[in-house]
Amino acid sequence: MNKLDLSTLISVWGYTLPFVSGMLCMVIIMVFLIQHRHQALERKLSLLLIAELTVCIFCWVSLTSYILYPKVFIRIMPLFYLCILYAQVTTLHFVFTLTRTCRQERFNAAHYIVPLLLAFTLLILSFLTPETAQLQVVADRKIRPEGYEIYAIVATSIPKMFLIYNVLYSILGLRRIFKFKKALENYSADEGCSSVRWLQLLMCVTLASVPLSITPILLGMNLFFTSAITLLPSFIIVIKDVLLTYNTVAKKYVVIKSIEEEEESIWKGLSVRGNKSYKKRFEVYMRKTKPYLNPQLHISDLAVELKTNRTYLSGFINQEYGMNFSRYINKLRLREIEKLRIDPASAKMNGIELAQKAGFSNFQGYLRAKKQEDKEKKIE
Repeated sequence: MNKLDLSTLISVWGYTLPFVSGMLCMVIIMVFLIQHRHQALERKLSLLLIAELTVCIFCWVSLTSYILYPKVFIRIMPLFYLCILYAQVTTLHFVFTLTRTCRQERFNAAHYIVPLLLAFTLLILSFLTPETAQLQVVADRKIRPEGYEIYAIVATSIPKMFLIYNVLYSILGLRRIFKFKKALENYSADEGCSSVRWLQLLMCVTLASVPLSITPILLGMNLFFTSAITLLPSFIIVIKDVLLTYNTVAKKYVVIKSIEEEEESIWKGLSVRGNKSYKKRFEVYMRKTKPYLNPQLHISDLAVELKTNRTYLSGFINQEYGMNFSRYINKLRLREIEKLRIDPASAKMNGIELAQKAGFSNFQGYLRAKKQEDKEKKIE
């Protein structure tokens, strides 16, 4: 087998991997969509993920045609330009949907319009540029055919635009996640089902492809797409697809309902702040009913039982106990574990069973809460 055949085989195999992975994930998500078609959030997440998988699959199909059928590639290059940018946009839209905390907040349509304009520009230029000139540009990005310099500039800008979108949209995603994390601490005490950690990992995986996106610019398109370097972005795409699909299907996320949504079903009571008798009644309720034993407890659930809303309740907990809702609930769960340890009825339980009985959704959530508790004791 000659060198060219080996390079082609490596490239095709590298492109086949994310294609197969994307198709499998697509089937799983479609089944999930059918099962949850009547649930608004699950339906929207599924459709966004299907869109993300579709554009990624098309990108890799396009790159395969770049190696094997250049004439086909120049025909679909405007759509390839659109999809390679939309892959970043749909990922951010997915993150936006999971981290939305206000009903009025909408995903800006400009995120979709700008790539569309760039692709449309390339499409118009393609109609005005002869096939021979397009093939020259595709074969060597340094070539600027006389009279068609604008086409060459736009066509060869794809790796640079991918780099810009990759970095920009990863930063925007991380920014939303960190903001959501702070809001989540006053909403849910179930860290085990929070989407924060895997969404952060998702953004880090996306950023990991940044060095690879610079490689075609430095080494040239042909060298990049016909070398083993191609396998690295393939593995990154596979990891991203699996990460998104698994956590969506497993529903590893906590969505914060907006205040407006909750006020439609929650009776607004008087502010609990400044109410001297409220703290006593609140602690009696917590001690008798032990709502913290529910691993999926949200502050809105507690607000319903206490006939108030989450804004008042969150402010009360922060003011009276000097901690957010999540920390307060997990503190009660840690105390519950200490009681269970000395209870003969639970003496034979192991650590995992004790954590679950005390209200933690998993043992990792217990370990994180215990680590935070020990850290605070050392400071005191």
